[in-house]
Amino acid sequence: MIDLTTKPFNLSQNEIDYVLEQVKQMTTSEKLVNYSL
Repeated sequence: MIDLTTKPFNLSQNEIDYVLEQVKQMTTSEKLVNYSL
């Protein structure tokens, strides 16, 4: 696992959590779309 809190990323934990949450939601919605096809 890459540590996103270090350079060159230098993200805060809140930013990382936000991005991970967005990714989770995106993959979930993609699954729903795939199932509904």
